[in-house]
Amino acid sequence: MDISNQVSDVNTCDFSESGGTYDLKTLKDIQLLIRVIEESDSFTWSHSINVANYAYTLAEMLCLSNEQKNNIYIGALLHDIGKIEIPETILKKTCKLTPEEWTIMKTHPRVGFNFLRDYDQLMKPDIHDIVLHHHERYDGNGYPDGLAGEEISLATRIVTVADCFDAMTSNRVYQNAKDKSTAAREILNNAYRQFDPQLARVFVDFVLKGGMLCPLPYQLQDIGLINKQKSS
Repeated sequence: MDISNQVSDVNTCDFSESGGTYDLKTLKDIQLLIRVIEESDSFTWSHSINVANYAYTLAEMLCLSNEQKNNIYIGALLHDIGKIEIPETILKKTCKLTPEEWTIMKTHPRVGFNFLRDYDQLMKPDIHDIVLHHHERYDGNGYPDGLAGEEISLATRIVTVADCFDAMTSNRVYQNAKDKSTAAREILNNAYRQFDPQLARVFVDFVLKGGMLCPLPYQLQDIGLINKQKSS
């Protein structure tokens, strides 16, 4: 799908709060899952919030539907939930992982996908695709399924850009944070390889122009994320 005609200035998009897609039970299920992530690893949780905000803003810039934007936000929040099964000694290791440790780390997308199987309303394609495929690469050299190009859903390609940008601009146990301009240029340099080239260009333009994150619709605020963001 060519997304070039979907891209517009974020200020021209519809910020309507209509079109909510989650019932009360689903909202409670989401709250439960994000609490599991937060209690398991506060760093993974704060990273997930950042990724969700970037991904939602990029989805707004593409003027996707309310349902797509909401699902992208929730999928981004939950994208690393499979890491709760990864040993802390691997997650917080300060040097290069061994081949055996890397094999374990690479299981987290499928572990996360399996978590969602218990929540029917969260098995929407945009959400479970994000959780399962956020480490796929545009050139087909990612994991777990080696998907390439448009075999990877648009929602997942959006989150992949947001995920890597936040990873580069955050202090990690194994690396210092890059400034946003440097990280943005790395995103662009890896277009066609790791990232969808059109999404990379749109996102990098947003970063280099100092764009502001989009406000969230009421249903996403109702999950209780706003207070968590302020306290994180």
